[in-house]
Amino acid sequence: METHFPILDGKFIEKGKSVLLQGAISSISHFSLEYVLRASENNVFFFKEHMALIVREASFFRMPLPVHIQEQHAVFFRELQRLLNKNKLFGGAKILLTIWSENGKPHYFIQAFEVESPVYKLSDRGALFHVLELPVKSVHPASVLPSFSSQLWKVGEVFCRENGFDQCLIQSQFENIIEVPYGNLFVLKENKLITPDLKVGPVHMVLREKVMKAGENIGLEIVISEHLSRDMLLETEEIFWTDNVYGLQWGMGWKDRRFFCRYSRLLINELNRIAKKES
Repeated sequence: METHFPILDGKFIEKGKSVLLQGAISSISHFSLEYVLRASENNVFFFKEHMALIVREASFFRMPLPVHIQEQHAVFFRELQRLLNKNKLFGGAKILLTIWSENGKPHYFIQAFEVESPVYKLSDRGALFHVLELPVKSVHPASVLPSFSSQLWKVGEVFCRENGFDQCLIQSQFENIIEVPYGNLFVLKENKLITPDLKVGPVHMVLREKVMKAGENIGLEIVISEHLSRDMLLETEEIFWTDNVYGLQWGMGWKDRRFFCRYSRLLINELNRIAKKES
């Protein structure tokens, strides 16, 4: 179910009467920040962590924020609850938040969409993936910020559509495999949960620490790696990545190699337990 009543700068507008759609924002602003949040039963998963990410990005890009997004997070949380209630999204929901500035004044637009499950859910079918050869991601202090990589990720999405893949893995300028579009990458080998070190260029999404915490809780050894190579992928037992809506998505195949999802299922169950406890 799509949002019939999105919110523009704190006020509901009817979708049919709105001339401000997601694509129109780019035409009135040179730059915008975009976020996906997951909600269930009037709760937004890991809301505080998402707000910290938004404030951090806005500060880096010198983007002004409305005061209730910048500081009064409880006020903004109630606004998200109003959005879900107004649109009768009482189960699982995906929230899209776009923030931009026009003539120095901050604006924001919020939409919400129904998702099938009220909790994170692992797909029965894994993704066929490929390593993106070009472009590569440059390592920079802003590499951890989602907006820094947004154009590269869009290139990756086009590559997948044109070549029949479900997902692509992004390389750094130093030939490390570091992330997927919009998510953090994990591989599992011999009871070790391995993820790239932030210093080598991967994006820093909210679920990264949550997945590592889930891994610790089920008895996995967490390894922060500065070098994740293609050869390591061929030797791993499982590969998966974070997804703000579904929690985790698992990789089923790369070239002739096939992977499992045993621990991926255990991890997503633990991730749901953590989300329920912390949200």
